[in-house]
Amino acid sequence: MASGSQTGGSPRAHRPGAVTASPASLKNHPLAEEIRDRASLRLFMEHHVFAVWDFLALLKALQASLADAHHSGDPAVDGSGLAAINRIVAEEEADEAPDNPSGASRVSHLEIYLQAMNEVGADTGPIQRLMERLEAAEVGSLTSEDALRRLERLPIPQPSLRFLTNTFAMIHTGRASVMAAAFAHGRELLVPQLFQAILDRSLIPAQQAPGLHWYFRRHIAVDGDTHGPQSLALVQSLRRGSANEASLSEAAEQQALGARLALWNGIHQALLEARGKRQGCREIREHGQGESGL
Repeated sequence: MASGSQTGGSPRAHRPGAVTASPASLKNHPLAEEIRDRASLRLFMEHHVFAVWDFLALLKALQASLADAHHSGDPAVDGSGLAAINRIVAEEEADEAPDNPSGASRVSHLEIYLQAMNEVGADTGPIQRLMERLEAAEVGSLTSEDALRRLERLPIPQPSLRFLTNTFAMIHTGRASVMAAAFAHGRELLVPQLFQAILDRSLIPAQQAPGLHWYFRRHIAVDGDTHGPQSLALVQSLRRGSANEASLSEAAEQQALGARLALWNGIHQALLEARGKRQGCREIREHGQGESGL
């Protein structure tokens, strides 16, 4: 999957009315403000876990694309970019582990996120069903149709399903320049801000949810200090390969930002609706108690 020798063009997940976004609109997004208690944190994680799985799918496809390009002698791909992605993959798949039920010394970030979901009582059933049907590393080796078919009839929240579909479109361009832009601008440079905002709300003590706190703090640290700058440097390097690659990469950046905004909008709406239902139920109970006291 070389950066400049593929026949695939830009990803085709855009539809009429697709969301457009800027880093500023995401930085100021109200999603974190709506994560107010454990119930809303659980609902957020039940949506967001699919983006955690998606992160690894995109990263593994990007790694394979860069390796193919580097080994075939593509001048746009140097060894430093591939080495940086290899290090990110190594940390994502086998990082030094916090305390965990298995007692393992190294675990994947996805495993820690699942542990965190269990700590707060979030439902891991839907993501477990996806993982049984499709491994993150498989996506790039399947056709677009086969990959999407694996998602059929799974209980994936609609905002998360649309996000996955967009990522699959990025992967199936076969272009490292497209995937790198989506990885850097749609993930590494954005997500730490959201995680920090959630931690700042102090919804659950670290002693009660060590996996959750470890996952958020780990990504805030490594994405901000190393992974973010390294992924951005890779994007810039690939854009220097040709004017066409630069154009495709810039379009992918905008599409990735739009997909991220659509995901956050969807989760935010789900949180608002859930809070409205809880409030309605509470008012009904209070009204009933009031009448019983007459």
